Amino acid sequence: MQPFKVNTHDGIKTMDAGTSLSLADDKALPLLLKGLAEPADPAQKEFNRKLLAGELLVNITTATGRLISIAGHIKAVDLAAPGKAVFLPEEVMRLKNAPPEMIELLITTKEMFPGGLVEEVIHSPEAVPKHKEQAPC
Repeated sequence: MQPFKVNTHDGIKTMDAGTSLSLADDKALPLLLKGLAEPADPAQKEFNRKLLAGELLVNITTATGRLISIAGHIKAVDLAAPGKAVFLPEEVMRLKNAPPEMIELLITTKEMFPGGLVEEVIHSPEAVPKHKEQAPC
């Protein structure tokens, strides 16, 4: 590995290869996916290797109780149960600032159309359906 530059609160610094850095998940994930960084923890390193090689899925439960899978590689999508929404890491990053209602719609869409990819998320408040309050009985 070559020395690299990082932008810190003290300005841009040159770091030697092998230097350990602590990064926020949204900054670390793209570097991990491109093979430009690796976790320091050996167990995490092996987990990431398997995830990125398409050897496993990570199952998570959303805030609304729906079970979805994250596949580290497109090859791992086939490991998911039929009808389960499967997202790739880059799709998850695109959903970072999406409202919960939009994420729920995308989960439902992925369940209905397996293999579809989220290429772009455009948030428009008018585009997200609102739940109407039921009138009291």
